[in-house]
Amino acid sequence: MDDPTYVANGWRIGSKSVESTCKTVVNQRLKLAGMRWGEGGTDKMCHLRAILRSEPSQWNLFWSRCAQG
Repeated sequence: MDDPTYVANGWRIGSKSVESTCKTVVNQRLKLAGMRWGEGGTDKMCHLRAILRSEPSQWNLFWSRCAQG
């Protein structure tokens, strides 16, 4: 990242919201005791966790679409 340019343009460079999201969406599920994940499983789990943690209707919509094939 080019922090000086971003700051000069008034763009936010803080990553606290991203770090918090990663902690909530990723770490709580993937870093439980005894968990071992490969790249493919991690990618799929992260997508599911993102849907779960977004709007409640998104979770139900995702599964209804999966059921339709």
